[in-house]
Amino acid sequence: MQVLLVRHGQSEANLANIYQGIGNAPLTELGREQAIRLQSTILDKFDQVFVSPLDRAKETARLALLKTHDENEFKIVDDLREVNIGKLEGISRESDNDWHREMVQKYRNDFDYRGHEGESKNDLAKRVGTAFDKIIEEMNSKNWDKIAIFAHGGSIQSLVKLYLKLDDAPDYLENCDSIRLERINGKWNVVA
Repeated sequence: MQVLLVRHGQSEANLANIYQGIGNAPLTELGREQAIRLQSTILDKFDQVFVSPLDRAKETARLALLKTHDENEFKIVDDLREVNIGKLEGISRESDNDWHREMVQKYRNDFDYRGHEGESKNDLAKRVGTAFDKIIEEMNSKNWDKIAIFAHGGSIQSLVKLYLKLDDAPDYLENCDSIRLERINGKWNVVA
């Protein structure tokens, strides 16, 4: 049983260096090029493709799998969306406002922090983990061997690091980076 987790291509918010959670910024031209380049590295035919409802993830999946999958067959899963970052949404990552810096530090270091009026990291891990469990249940019931999930850096990291507790997963995903998981003897493992 294999799962490919893919982060979306560069979005307008990534380019502008602003915090982006559930905001629906589209891909940049570079982001579309990154997704198209995935066509040469993702050669798999997946039994099912699951996608976050946010446009940047949907467009990445559509472009990356253009030659092998029909986007009308993608299954949109609302709980794969990125973290709700509340008051941080749309704020420059280079902001010199003490309030912003303090809020970002608290969010990064306290996995239960909700002072920004959004989700905590633990909230996100629980939401995405529950969605993942449902996807795996469907995978088992339909005897699928291989699926893909197109989502976001925060949602993927929360899934692999906090929910599945895979220490060997990368600490950060660049745009269009991926993590391949394989279930061996009932345990998820990161594979090359």
